[in-house]
Amino acid sequence: GVRYGAMSIYCCGVVFLCVWCFVWVFICCCVVIAFLLGRGFVVVSFDHIALRQPFGNMRDRENAMSDGKLTQLSADELLARAYALDNEEDTKQLYTDWATTYDETMLDGLGYATPRKTASLLAEKITDKTARILDVGSGTGLAGKYLAEHGFGNIDALDYSPAMLAVAANRMNGEVPVYKNCIEADLNAELSLESNTYDAMICTGTFTHAHVGAQCLSELFRVLKPDGFFACTIQKDVWVEAGFKETVSSLAEQGVLRTLGMVMGIYFDGDEEPEGWYVIWEGLK
Repeated sequence: GVRYGAMSIYCCGVVFLCVWCFVWVFICCCVVIAFLLGRGFVVVSFDHIALRQPFGNMRDRENAMSDGKLTQLSADELLARAYALDNEEDTKQLYTDWATTYDETMLDGLGYATPRKTASLLAEKITDKTARILDVGSGTGLAGKYLAEHGFGNIDALDYSPAMLAVAANRMNGEVPVYKNCIEADLNAELSLESNTYDAMICTGTFTHAHVGAQCLSELFRVLKPDGFFACTIQKDVWVEAGFKETVSSLAEQGVLRTLGMVMGIYFDGDEEPEGWYVIWEGLK
C-alpha cells in the first residue's frame, strides 16, 4: 500500500510538472507573438505571393495611413479591384484613386518587376537611343522610367486614365522629362495616331484580367513601323480567354507580326510561380 501511494504521488508530480512547463511555454509564445505584432511584422498574401513588410510600431502605421500611404492590405485590395473591373466608370475611378500611390504600392509594396524586365527585353533589340517609343497603357510611367535608365529619351505615354497620365507627365530622368507626349486614349477604340509612327512599343500590366483584350493588337501594329519591336507582358490566364493566342496567330498568318521570343516569367520579385508571358514581337508591315 505504501509503495502504491508513493507511486501515485510520483505520477501526480510528473503530470503537474508537465502542465506547468506547457503553461510557461504557452505564455512565452504569446509574449513573443505580441511583441512581433507590436513591431508590425505583418504577413499578407495575394494569390500565392507572400510579403513581409516591417512597418515600425502601431503609431508608425497610423501615421503612414494618415499621411495617405498605403498598407499591404490596401495594395491587395486595389489589385483585387483592378482584376474585377467591368465598366468604364469603375475603371477610371480605380486609377484616379490609385494614381498618386501606385508606385509605392507596386514597387515598394509588392516588388513589381514587369516594367523593369520588359524594358530590358526591349532595350536588347534597339540600338538607336533616339528611337521613338510608345508606352502602351503607361499608367504612372514605370516602364518609361526603366527605358529612360537604358538611355532612351524619345518616349510617348498612352493611357486611359487622366490621373495616371498626370503622374507620368511629371516623371523625370534627372532633369529631363521621361515622356515627350502624354496621350489619353482608349485601347478598345481606334487610335488617333498616324500609321507607322513608332519604332518600338512597350506594354506592361495592361494585357491582364478585366483590362484590354487582344482586339487592340491590329491597331497597335498599325502605328508601329515595319521592322519595329513590341515588348509586352500577357497574363497567362488571359492568353486564350481574352483572344491573344488566336489573334496573334491570325496576325502572323497575315504577315503583320513575327514572334521573336515568348517565355513565362514572374511578375513580382520573390515569386516562384510565373504569372504570365514576356513577349517580344517584330512588326512586318
